[in-house]
Amino acid sequence: MLPPRVLIVDDYAIFAEVLKRKLSRSGCEVDVVSSGEQAIASAQMSLPSILILELDLPDMSGIQLLQIFRKTATLGEVPAIIVTGRSEQHLLCAAEAFGVSRIFIKSRFTLDELIDCICRLQRRRFAFATDA
Repeated sequence: MLPPRVLIVDDYAIFAEVLKRKLSRSGCEVDVVSSGEQAIASAQMSLPSILILELDLPDMSGIQLLQIFRKTATLGEVPAIIVTGRSEQHLLCAAEAFGVSRIFIKSRFTLDELIDCICRLQRRRFAFATDA
């Protein structure tokens, strides 16, 4: 099984860098961008196996970015994980409506929990690909 290619979309550079280091040490290939437009360009150049995104981005909301991903044929099936500081129920419900695999609130999770989630998603995708 190939290592997961993770695209992190977060404009908080310190958090994104810490997350990138932890994921890289866990065997993931990681790209980091800080805006929705950069995420779309990066994903079209190199298809991620998992998308990790913040809901608050400088050029669009994470919900808008999810809408774009879901409407784009090559990106529509990429599993998405929300890692955000926002906890408003209406935002979390909107994210779930676009098929988000998991939502983590930044102050309420560990990086190990996130890595476990990524590993489970990768195993699920690999099992589905070999069954098809």
